[in-house]
Amino acid sequence: MSKWLKSPWLELNIMIALAVLSYGVLAVAAPFVPVPEGGMPGGVLVGWLVGFFIASTIIAILATIGGIGGGVLFTPLVMAFTPVDSVIARGTGLIVAMFSGLMATGPVMRSGLANLKMCIFLCVAFAIAAFSGAQGAVIVAAHLGEFGEGLVRMLLGLLIGGLVVYFIMGGKKVEWPDVKKSDKITEALNLRQPFYEPSLKKVVDYGLTNMGWLFAAILIVGLVSGFFGMGAGWAMVPF
Repeated sequence: MSKWLKSPWLELNIMIALAVLSYGVLAVAAPFVPVPEGGMPGGVLVGWLVGFFIASTIIAILATIGGIGGGVLFTPLVMAFTPVDSVIARGTGLIVAMFSGLMATGPVMRSGLANLKMCIFLCVAFAIAAFSGAQGAVIVAAHLGEFGEGLVRMLLGLLIGGLVVYFIMGGKKVEWPDVKKSDKITEALNLRQPFYEPSLKKVVDYGLTNMGWLFAAILIVGLVSGFFGMGAGWAMVPF
């Protein structure tokens, strides 16, 4: 049997076929759909959708390589270069981040590089805070109008700009952390998870520290991520 008919290529081929079929049907039906007053013509709408599809494909590849959610790239680009309302852009960015992370999780989990125990522990904080942040975004949009829209765009621009500066100039780079002892939370919840490192040809098992502070930090990251429509990768990877 050809490899193109085996997993994961089979699923990928089915998704591509469905995407082509869906956009083809939209393109054919668009000229026959009545346009409401002040609305966008069907052909223009299909063009925007195809553009978003292509952009999202590129974003998914870059985001996965960088270890970040697709929302980190999707949300700023959509808010900066399209007429899409910021609340819709941020809400869509959260879904993009979720799916990009979900689809990229399989290979990483199979290789043993992801600490699932630590992820579950931190996801409790992130889920609560991200929900609160998303609710805050809706409240700002409902009560601050155009001022809130401009404020959100300005703050998001400052955040992305700060991350760019940090990536270039900040942080002490340590390839293999030398951790002698884990903290009490790590030991109590058994969060350590050794993994095999092919480049060293041995199992790496280093302790985790400051999990309490990390839990608190993830609460802040979740609030920011939910508000601006991004995943947690924008903070987890650089810091």
